[in-house]
Amino acid sequence: MQPPDTESSFCTTCAGRAHQLKKTLEVNAQMIAADPALEWVIVNFGSKDDLHDYMMAQLSSLSHRIVYVRELSGRPWHSSVAKNTAHRLASGRILMNLDCDNFIGDAVETIRLYFNNGCRALHLGSGASRDGTGGRIVLAHELFYELGGYDETFYPMGYQDFDLLERASAFGAPILKAPCLGTLALPNNKQDSIANCKKDGMVWEDYNRRNMMLSLKNIAGSKLSARERNAWIEITRETYRGEQQ
Repeated sequence: MQPPDTESSFCTTCAGRAHQLKKTLEVNAQMIAADPALEWVIVNFGSKDDLHDYMMAQLSSLSHRIVYVRELSGRPWHSSVAKNTAHRLASGRILMNLDCDNFIGDAVETIRLYFNNGCRALHLGSGASRDGTGGRIVLAHELFYELGGYDETFYPMGYQDFDLLERASAFGAPILKAPCLGTLALPNNKQDSIANCKKDGMVWEDYNRRNMMLSLKNIAGSKLSARERNAWIEITRETYRGEQQ
């Protein structure tokens, strides 16, 4: 567990989506470079495209507060495991999940406004269905660890973001909602979302429904922390930083 010595960390995971990170990296990296209170952790979770080569080529132009991590164990894609990995490597007092297809936008100002006024859990979204911004979740560092992060016993995709929010609410941390533009995420479909999952005959809707049922059961049984359910195995990884001071 990293001591929280940065104000805010943006936590991003990527597998098979180098084409999307290439579209968001420059804009987001400029925002990180411009604000010394920010950090960005990018985890390459077994991506089989050119993500690693691309990131290695970019490091010389990126801020040293951008951390690039390459997961080497060969584990199949699992959203909760990947997101927990990125969050656990972050050093911020505030942790924001930022999907690789999302732009930071005005999130920095919004986070400061809410967390300076006692917020511990924040959901940034446009309210539009499937606009890609639903996963923009911000938690205080200590709350994330109290909740044990994302639930790794879930199926590899679906409902993990909402489960985290609902466990936080049941834990006593009200979920505040702040609007964001519906244009902050690149368009995707659910087939793209599960493209890197272990193939078991299920579609995204199957994953989402089963995870929702697991979530409801855990919350009804007051099993609000996923820490006892999660392995949180230390991954084999290579870690790099941007080179610009």
